[in-house]
Amino acid sequence: MPAVDEAIAPSDRGPANVGQAKWMAKSALDALRSARPDIAATVDAALVGAGKPLVSWDAPALDSNEAKSQYAPLLVGQLKAISAPFYAALHAAEPAWLLTEMQASQTRDGSDSLNPYPWTSASGDDRNTAPANLAQLKAVFSLRFESLPP
Repeated sequence: MPAVDEAIAPSDRGPANVGQAKWMAKSALDALRSARPDIAATVDAALVGAGKPLVSWDAPALDSNEAKSQYAPLLVGQLKAISAPFYAALHAAEPAWLLTEMQASQTRDGSDSLNPYPWTSASGDDRNTAPANLAQLKAVFSLRFESLPP
């Protein structure tokens, strides 16, 4: 276990890993499922399975390569792929709600009113192979489903 100095504030600029993204996506899906099971089913179908961003929700065997890969740095492109099904399904079902949520969490691209994702639609600024940090991971999954219309 790493030594942690409790006097030092944690940094959201630290790198995120694949396991953290998987945990955040699962937690977000569980929260969405309690508010809108129909949208959650759409997200789950687009997110998990062969050839999709996540192979399964199952925890990997402790001594497997898959378990080790959970500690790999999360790349921006992976973060986009894992979170995009949430935004696509929410935009299709509740576009006004999604817009309001993104404005509240300050993740909306103000220069592109048609973009339903918390990143710009311009491809010239993509840095998909860059490591994602904890702040980006938290921002992407900052939606609050309590106000989602039934």
